[in-house]
Amino acid sequence: MLVSVVSQADDGTRGEPFGPGPKGVMIFTRDGHFSLFQSRAELPRLAASDRARATPEEAMTVVRDSIAYYGTYAVDETNRSLSITLEGSTYANLLGPSQRRIITSLTVNELQFSNPRTPSGMTLQTSWRRATPR
Repeated sequence: MLVSVVSQADDGTRGEPFGPGPKGVMIFTRDGHFSLFQSRAELPRLAASDRARATPEEAMTVVRDSIAYYGTYAVDETNRSLSITLEGSTYANLLGPSQRRIITSLTVNELQFSNPRTPSGMTLQTSWRRATPR
């Protein structure tokens, strides 16, 4: 479950791209696949009952405040890194060659990693905690 996402620009400016208390889930399978969803704690409901009829403002908010993608992953224990290859995304610009995440903390119940360079030029620090069974 997503705990936090903190961005840092080259000038040191820090932010929370999904705001405080973001929502999200990242699922890893044993055979090397994963899926991720992240969003602000609250996304607004659309005025129309059909998402294809969202207003430009509503669509912008959803695109700005959420992301989902899936693909394959590999762990490099020696270099404490996670390589992901995206097969699909709500932001197609992310598709392409393998991307590297630096694992900064890994316990039975926690995963933290750094994305050293996003397409917008930021560094992201992301923190996850293991979901508890229901």
